[in-house]
Amino acid sequence: RLLSVLIAITDTTTENSCIVCIPCSHKKGGGTLIPHCPGKGIASEYYIPESLLVMQDVIPMPVRQCGVVLLHQYTEHAALDNQTDSIHWSFDLRYIVTGQPTGRPAFPGFVARSRANPESELRKAAEWALRWQEAYDRILRGNPRDSIFNAARWEKYSEAPICA
Repeated sequence: RLLSVLIAITDTTTENSCIVCIPCSHKKGGGTLIPHCPGKGIASEYYIPESLLVMQDVIPMPVRQCGVVLLHQYTEHAALDNQTDSIHWSFDLRYIVTGQPTGRPAFPGFVARSRANPESELRKAAEWALRWQEAYDRILRGNPRDSIFNAARWEKYSEAPICA
């Protein structure tokens, strides 16, 4: 069980790489993720093969600064290519049951709130910043494909004809 929350720090538009999604796609997979293939340009990026997508169902989700997008864990989504000379900033937060894997093992997780175990909550911004700096340093020293995302989850598709 996972909820992804994208919080826009700047406006995101179809020109500068907003999120796109397929509405109700979380219902069609029967509780499983559809196949993802290893990225061609950047190995740490995984993608859903276009042959599995119904492209006419894809809708852009531009968001104004301070706007929020909520995504179910099985909603098929991606970001458009940035066609501008500028960037957009956003936070991608994942809310999950404590102890459940995030799918991105290189990035630090923390307990935001716990009624059952309040002493496990991360309350110091400096500690949070230190965890992210350590993660950043580890990623730079290692293989991003193996460290940023849980590559084992998608390994079975790496040689599949659908990813060719």
